[in-house]
Amino acid sequence: MPMPADRIRPDAPPSLVEAARDYIARTTWTFAKTMPTNPHWYCVRQKARAAGLGAGHEQLFTLIRDYHYSRRWHGRRYRSIDLDGYSYWIIEDGTVINRKPADDAGWDDEPQPFLW
Repeated sequence: MPMPADRIRPDAPPSLVEAARDYIARTTWTFAKTMPTNPHWYCVRQKARAAGLGAGHEQLFTLIRDYHYSRRWHGRRYRSIDLDGYSYWIIEDGTVINRKPADDAGWDDEPQPFLW
């Protein structure tokens, strides 16, 4: 099965995208057991900092915050990107970054760029 296409605004700096990919590969993703109707994984800023990966967390957060597409899930709007087969979305203060497989993300609508 082919991997879903990446969805990041085309003006995203390649160096930021690569830094985010590096962090994604190096960080620990925790399964969100409290959301059985929306199985996904997350990473937390404080844990990333404790593991020496704080800069990477901030780079992934910045990539999502500044180069996102706007999507709705159950009526609520999120800033999100798709990268390497996963959808990533943020909690607005950047403490938590969530992810799940892009082909199973369950967004309510097609991504809309530049809405925030």
